[in-house]
Amino acid sequence: MKNKIALKLSLYFAVALLAFSVIIGSVFMAIFKNHTVEIHKTELSDRAEKIASTVSEYMDINNSQGSGHGNGQSGSQGSGYGAYFRFIQDIAGADVWIVDENLNLITAGQGMSTKQTVYADLPENADKLVQEVFTDKTVFSEDFSSLLTQPALTVGVPIKSNDEIIGVVLLHSSIHGINEAVTEGRKTLIISIVIALFLAFLLSLWLSKKFTQPIISKEAEDALRLEKIRRDFVANISHELKTPITVMRGSLEALVEEIVSDPETVKEYHKQMLSETLFLQRLVGDLLDLSKLQNTDFAIEKQELSMCYLFDDVVRSVTPLADKKKISINAKTDGNCKMQGDYGRLRQMLMIVIDNAIKFSPENSNIEIEMKNKILTIKDYGVGIPQEELPNIFERFYKSRSEQNKTGTGLGLAIAKQIADRHDIILTVKSEVGKGTEFVFKIPQ
Repeated sequence: MKNKIALKLSLYFAVALLAFSVIIGSVFMAIFKNHTVEIHKTELSDRAEKIASTVSEYMDINNSQGSGHGNGQSGSQGSGYGAYFRFIQDIAGADVWIVDENLNLITAGQGMSTKQTVYADLPENADKLVQEVFTDKTVFSEDFSSLLTQPALTVGVPIKSNDEIIGVVLLHSSIHGINEAVTEGRKTLIISIVIALFLAFLLSLWLSKKFTQPIISKEAEDALRLEKIRRDFVANISHELKTPITVMRGSLEALVEEIVSDPETVKEYHKQMLSETLFLQRLVGDLLDLSKLQNTDFAIEKQELSMCYLFDDVVRSVTPLADKKKISINAKTDGNCKMQGDYGRLRQMLMIVIDNAIKFSPENSNIEIEMKNKILTIKDYGVGIPQEELPNIFERFYKSRSEQNKTGTGLGLAIAKQIADRHDIILTVKSEVGKGTEFVFKIPQ
């Protein structure tokens, strides 16, 4: 169970981390590729502009010496511009093409292509690119890749002479290196992500175990506690039912078999069976009340009421019981008694506590009830409760085996505690053997 929870948490974490890594990796690769291409474009543009500047200076010098240039790749160009441009191409380390103002190729090398290029071989969009450069723009294109037989990036920059565009430099550079760099970057990123995911999974597995350990321990403790409560409940309810059922069965057998025939004795048997039936009725009623109160779906009807009036009502009801033992009930209040609650349930709670106070108090004693600053105290001077038993008095079926408690069901204080909890009342108890017990109800403001 422990491993399953920890493993599930680790898998959920790994899936979330994997999705996060894929998203981050995709974004990173897109940014990395764009950044690499932009750097290459910048470098290529700078080289093309320097070549255009050098070509412009060379043309200006030749023009000033009276050496013109033709519209094709003539012999004079071959001996003049051609040699010079081939020299530039060797220095540039890339294909350098020169296009004049008449859109004619002055030179086109064979750096990346396998044959001498002529203008007719240029791609369809070459005219648009050249014309756009003649509008004094730096233009990039990948349309020349098919002509150059490999992926390439082309930059076109204008050649100017006296602020007049006289030609275009087309500088081609293979992007094979860029693709390789991106591929290597992708491989490195994937390897890093896989290693990171593996380490993160191991770490998450360890953390999940550390995190679930107290939860599992708590669940195990709760399961053991609930199982103990269940066993105790079955044992207690069996014990509580056994005595009245045995008495009733014995009485009925004696009556049916006519073992008892004396009218007075028969009457006593009937009274005994009635008493046991009433006990069973109280037991079943208490169990139903406790079950309802412990069910969070069971709603209690709250309305504004006066606790002062409530415990006056309770005192009037229990006074006959107190009079039988000549017990005086002294009640006083400061008048601050308003609260939200269920009158019937709160009356039941106070009846349980005061009935217990009367039950465990000696004759000719007192019971004090006081309401002050939203704190209600009920104090008796009876036998008291041992300190070791105080934590258990609100448990179901827990009751002392004293003579005073022989008719109790052991559910009264459990019901009182549930009613207090449903009203957000903090119920505490203080007791000392031989000196009495005090129940304190702290009512919410």
